[in-house]
Amino acid sequence: MEQHGLIQHWEKIFRIQENDFRAKSLEKIIIKLLNKDYEILDLGCGSCGLTLSLLKNGYKVTSVDNSEEMLEMGREILQKNGLSASRVYKSDIASFTDKNKNKFDCLICLDVIEHIKDDHDALLQIHRLIKKGGLLVLSVPAHQNLYGPKDVELGHYRRYSKKDLNNKLRNSGFNVKMIRFWNFTGAIITWMYIKILNKRIAEDFRYKEKSFKTKILKWYFTLFENRIRPPFGLTLLVMAKK
Repeated sequence: MEQHGLIQHWEKIFRIQENDFRAKSLEKIIIKLLNKDYEILDLGCGSCGLTLSLLKNGYKVTSVDNSEEMLEMGREILQKNGLSASRVYKSDIASFTDKNKNKFDCLICLDVIEHIKDDHDALLQIHRLIKKGGLLVLSVPAHQNLYGPKDVELGHYRRYSKKDLNNKLRNSGFNVKMIRFWNFTGAIITWMYIKILNKRIAEDFRYKEKSFKTKILKWYFTLFENRIRPPFGLTLLVMAKK
């Protein structure tokens, strides 16, 4: 699927990446699931925001994406922080899997498989990359009824229900240990804009380097959203074992 809209989105995020409220809030949940001894793969690493955080916290990370434009941004931000980009690679998932079967203790795949037409095949490839007993941490956009212009712009083929995602993971060989909604506030706002106002949400505030809204949202997500298990949300977060 065309990646132009996605690249434009991450070019804007790239400038304020270390202060992006969504990425930083989600990272705090993910890091709690990890062990420092893990050999981690950041699959679909984009502009390496998560890779940067993991490396800063002493984790061993290999990062892969199929977009050279986003990897250029990623290498730049790693180098600006005095970190090596020697384990950042451009590859599609099938080619990378052929060379790295059963290699990783943990594979992190955030907001990736919704961009892939055959997500079942992608999950099978992901399964092959992980060691037996290894961990998958995955996030996807939730609720197909919230699919709208932003999804199209970002190159999403679909959004997911909890049941559908759970079934796809199990059919790909995973034992799902945790599946939860996250960002219920965003889901309410998105539903209101799409279903009632019939318009898209203005996200320009997210792209500003110094935004009062962003500071409030980082505080709010850390202290509230990250600590609850709501019955719905804009994102589904999964922890599964091979």
